[in-house]
Amino acid sequence: MNYILLYIATFFTLLGLDVLWLYFVAMKLFTKYLSHLAGKTQMIPAVLFYLFYTVGILILVVLPYKDDPKKVFFMGALLGALAYGTYDLTNLATLRNWPLNFALLDISWGTLVTAVTALVASFIARKIGL
Repeated sequence: MNYILLYIATFFTLLGLDVLWLYFVAMKLFTKYLSHLAGKTQMIPAVLFYLFYTVGILILVVLPYKDDPKKVFFMGALLGALAYGTYDLTNLATLRNWPLNFALLDISWGTLVTAVTALVASFIARKIGL
């Protein structure tokens, strides 16, 4: 039951931070730089990303390193840079007019949001005795 609680808390931490980012920062950038590529947001793939990425954060970062906050933050940052970097660098390589400045900002955000989410999750994991 504690693992389910940790998963839910981690999921909503990630989702909450990302929604704030998307609403207050990224939407303006999407409109400015990517409106030519935009379509209707497909919610099922978006939700699946958050569900799967939460598993990755927990298994690859939080559970192995939960007792070392510095390592959790660093490994979370590394996972975020790898995940968001894969997305943005692939888009730079394959899509016409994918803006470099947007890619760099998105990779930076992914690095930070993953590190912070992992840090929050590690705190919760310790508090609930995992």
